[in-house]
Amino acid sequence: MEAAAFGAALMRIGFAANATAAIQQNQVVTTASLIGMTKEDVEQLMKIVCGGQGAPVITVPFMAQKKFTIFCYRVNRCTRLGEPILAQFTNAAILTYGRLMAQESKDEET
Repeated sequence: MEAAAFGAALMRIGFAANATAAIQQNQVVTTASLIGMTKEDVEQLMKIVCGGQGAPVITVPFMAQKKFTIFCYRVNRCTRLGEPILAQFTNAAILTYGRLMAQESKDEET
């Protein structure tokens, strides 16, 4: 996914323009940037994006962060399985991949 389409996807899942710009300023600019990103990496990125240490505070909605975590999971899963990463990240895809992510997490715990 190209940078412009990636930015549009971030806005679609709930990030404001300033949060999207901050994510992209941290060199997360395409879906390829998400390969290898873990849930912990997303949490760290959100801490950086939200500001602190003298930077302006940017509000990131909880659900946007959750959807972004699922988006990262989807990119990594598709990459691992050799499946295409489709540009559309719809609500149906969020539900499907969110369930898969939760199931894998449960499987790892047992």
